[in-house]
Amino acid sequence: MKRPVFSLAAACSCCLLALALSRPGIPASASAPIQSQSEMNAQAYADYRKADAELNRVYARLTKKLDKEGVTRLKRTQRAWIAFRDAEMAFAEDSARGGTMMPLLRFGAALQMTTKRTEDLNQYLTEYGER
Repeated sequence: MKRPVFSLAAACSCCLLALALSRPGIPASASAPIQSQSEMNAQAYADYRKADAELNRVYARLTKKLDKEGVTRLKRTQRAWIAFRDAEMAFAEDSARGGTMMPLLRFGAALQMTTKRTEDLNQYLTEYGER
């Protein structure tokens, strides 16, 4: 049952390792130091915050296209999505319960879900823009 979480952890770790080794100014052949767990956790959080800011921008644009009833429904849906996202983040980090990798798993899941939600809201924005 935890296989998807381990897959997410492996994917996040591999992506972050690749980013660490391909930083600007460091040739790929150079021996670049691998990021510490706390640096990877901080980067995962920063990436999530950036995605969350984009989600909020798209959400605000969408609310301007909706009437009062539409905004009410969108708010209800968004609150439900946030509750689901938070529960999913807690589950994603559970495979590393008590470990230093918990934030990486938590914010990796949050980034993935937030990016998907932003795509969904952008689709609604396109649909409502055509009306």
